[in-house]
Amino acid sequence: MQKNMSIEEYIEILASKEAIPGGGSAAALVAAIGNALCGMVFSLTTNKKSFELNEDSVKEMVKEAAKFSKEANQLLLKSMDEDGKAFQQLLECYKMPKETTKDKESRNEKLQKCYFDSLSVPLQLAEKSLELYSSIEISCLHGNKNLISDAGVAAILINAAIESAILNVKINLSGINNTELKDKLNNRIKEIEIENNLKKVKIMTLVEKEI
Repeated sequence: MQKNMSIEEYIEILASKEAIPGGGSAAALVAAIGNALCGMVFSLTTNKKSFELNEDSVKEMVKEAAKFSKEANQLLLKSMDEDGKAFQQLLECYKMPKETTKDKESRNEKLQKCYFDSLSVPLQLAEKSLELYSSIEISCLHGNKNLISDAGVAAILINAAIESAILNVKINLSGINNTELKDKLNNRIKEIEIENNLKKVKIMTLVEKEI
């Protein structure tokens, strides 16, 4: 499992001729690192005596955001392996026989499913990563101000992870034949791209005011 590899081992395999892991896995890892940075800000905020001086509503908000961030870690890391599995299945599809008309029909049907599965993983990663911005924003507003740059890096990494995930959606979407489905997914991609940039800019504006 990719998520259980050492950093050195993962980087070495990523740089090799092996097809897995690839860009989709790397996107998930970047999202996990960004989210972990946000978690670090919370960890070094809630353990301070000054944190207890906040209103109960603020303390509850921070604790809930920290909990959400922590729970997201395993989902993001799981996406690394899910991406590899989906791509492996797609590779297997290309090896299917195509000698007869029946072979070709069966192969194409399987390919369509594999393309959809392969785009679904990064699409879900992008959707989940968008949700992480809310925690990062809270870490900027109510977190330890000495760590505001770390919150900013978290936003930058989440932004990069989403952009990377969307690229993986697009490359697999090109193999989908269903025009209606392609249009629907392309519209969602555009929405994600717009929201991704807006959320990053909002957070970086908060960060720049503090540094």
